[in-house]
Amino acid sequence: MSGRLKRYIPDAEERLLLLRLVHREASKAGLKPELVLAYTVSLIIFQGGSLLGWS
Repeated sequence: MSGRLKRYIPDAEERLLLLRLVHREASKAGLKPELVLAYTVSLIIFQGGSLLGWS
C-alpha cells in the first residue's frame, strides 16, 4: 500500500507513519484497518493529496 500512496505522499517516512497510525487506530476501534485505510486513501485522492497537509 505504501507504493500506492507514493504519488500523494512522496516522503516514505510520512507514508509509513500514516499507514501505521491508521492501522493502530482502526484496530483499537474494532474496525478493519484495510477498510479504514481505503477510505483514508480515497479522501487523500479526492482532496488532491491535501489531506493532513500533504500536496
